[in-house]
Amino acid sequence: MGNNESTSKKNFEASENRLKKLEESYRDLDSNQKSYMETMRKLEKKTVDSDRRMEEIRDLLKKSDEEKEKRRNSLDRQLISRQKPDRPHSVEQWLGFSLKSQLQDMEITLKMMLSISKCINTLHLTTVGLFLSLTRSDIHHAEVAGKSTECAYQLLQKWKDIMGSTATVKNLLQCFLNAAQETAGCIDISSLTDALSKIQNDSQETLKK
Repeated sequence: MGNNESTSKKNFEASENRLKKLEESYRDLDSNQKSYMETMRKLEKKTVDSDRRMEEIRDLLKKSDEEKEKRRNSLDRQLISRQKPDRPHSVEQWLGFSLKSQLQDMEITLKMMLSISKCINTLHLTTVGLFLSLTRSDIHHAEVAGKSTECAYQLLQKWKDIMGSTATVKNLLQCFLNAAQETAGCIDISSLTDALSKIQNDSQETLKK
């Protein structure tokens, strides 16, 4: 009888010890899992921070490239802009006639651009584009978009997109004058005056209706 009690007691103690070891193993497993999760969170945060930093660096490089492009375009315009004693001082002097103020303040339409684009000498697209405040990238895209007047039309379309509601006849003519003062032949004055006369006549007919 005493031997049976002793054996039962030993078995019970052995079971208790196994249970304690099992509990310790679970605690170790839980601790290891928490440590693993914490390590993963730290790695994830580092990855997110790294991606964010790379995005910031890309933005800075992009802004730097844009600033360089603007400065280069500005220098190009300054190099082109040389004072000439015999150049006209106003659009009216250049055209040889005065446009009605109503026409000058009109916003350029697609129909107008199609007509006016024919006066741009496609051999001087870069010069005209720079005086339209376009980037070399814009000018290049226009050059590969088509041939002849299509390129000129693309330049005017980009200028209109940039200028928005200020893309008026008056502002466009001032850009043309600035370009023509520095590079003779970049604007065909005859084609321009013909286009403007037609636009002015069309606008008068529209007002009469």
